[in-house]
Amino acid sequence: SGPLQAFSLRAYYDIPMVALFQAAVALLLRARGPRGAAVAGAVAMLACLAKWTAIPLLLLTGAGVGLRALLAEPSVRRSRLRVLAMTVVVLGACLATWFAVVPFDHDDGSYAEMSGTFASTPQEEPLAPWLAAVVPDSLEHALERTMYMHHAPPMLWRAFHLRWMVWSMLSPLLALLLAPLWITWVLRGLPGGTVLLATFVGHWLFLIFLVPVEDERFFLSGLIAALIAGSVGLAGVPAGWLRTGAAAITGGALLLVCSEFHFGSDGPPDEIDGPLATLDEPGSWRLRSAYHPDLAWARGDAPKMYAPLLRAEMMRWVHGCDAIRIGLGEIDPALADGAMVSEWRWWLLVFREEELSDGTPPRSVRFSNLDLDNLPTSGPGSERTLEDLYFTPLPTDGGAIPPVGPPPGALRLLGTIAPLDAEWPHGVSIWRPIERPACAPR
Repeated sequence: SGPLQAFSLRAYYDIPMVALFQAAVALLLRARGPRGAAVAGAVAMLACLAKWTAIPLLLLTGAGVGLRALLAEPSVRRSRLRVLAMTVVVLGACLATWFAVVPFDHDDGSYAEMSGTFASTPQEEPLAPWLAAVVPDSLEHALERTMYMHHAPPMLWRAFHLRWMVWSMLSPLLALLLAPLWITWVLRGLPGGTVLLATFVGHWLFLIFLVPVEDERFFLSGLIAALIAGSVGLAGVPAGWLRTGAAAITGGALLLVCSEFHFGSDGPPDEIDGPLATLDEPGSWRLRSAYHPDLAWARGDAPKMYAPLLRAEMMRWVHGCDAIRIGLGEIDPALADGAMVSEWRWWLLVFREEELSDGTPPRSVRFSNLDLDNLPTSGPGSERTLEDLYFTPLPTDGGAIPPVGPPPGALRLLGTIAPLDAEWPHGVSIWRPIERPACAPR
């Protein structure tokens, strides 16, 4: 899908995982013996290493492959089931070896991070005591989320991934052009339907009932299944001018969507009220960035939600104060309306680029509350080393709050960076140790 060029700036784990996942399924479907099964299992393991979410997705699609084998002619049924079983054994052996060799941290690491996606439940309904007593802890959050969903308006959760597959991964224009191809695929008898439907429907239901985080990139595997179904539908169009015309129109629309998100100006807002709420507005055919507005790409050269402009202002303070050590403070997110200054990876990247380009002394960045709260109050190691400059989110009420960590009264407020737009009320306050001279941005 051409629009995935834009989507890749956000789904940089998901796209490699889904590519390897689809390659493993294709190899499995073509495998005829132990060698093919081993290769398919090894590629499936690579998909798991790209992102552990591949494990449940492979199980669901594997169920579709198994159903396909059971529905096959008796002459090939046994061989297909044997290949599937060998692939599962290879993947299981690879996973077991990995977790036996690599230290497994239940509180940290990539696997724990993925597991937290399933366990974090923003809204849930407690289970009945008798049910909670028999349900394993690993399933309790998922069931609580499911119990809540049964009382939620259906469109709040059933259509989320489908809506944003259209808006954020395909674009309304491409979805409208693919719809006749999907209908053609259905009319042809759903060729490959057991595997494609197991992937699309199975993964969709998995996200609904077991992943409380609403994020459209998790449904990337469903998008690929939909694209494959459309391609099969195109192949079912009678050869001649009709198929050529359908391919040309779809390809032209694809190029149009891609060129627009590369070179176009800011489009309509990312928030939409309903699946078809804005199709009659100018530019509504275009690709939208993402459901979470500040976590994705910017159309053309436009800054996304003013975050780059805010960072540029913060760097002016760094340069004006000749700050070498930067402290990033946090406050109660409810007071800051979600504003964050602690994107430390971005700071390290900028500092490293400065160091390499113009010989700037190496700068450092750390969270203000780390390595400070647990220091002894007296004796060796009790000295609290203050940074040259501190940044904290500016609360929405405008009152600056000093960072957590430094002793009370050790910092003075140098200034603030006001929110750059009324629709994005995120500002920053700047603090400096009182024993250091005042400074200003430049």
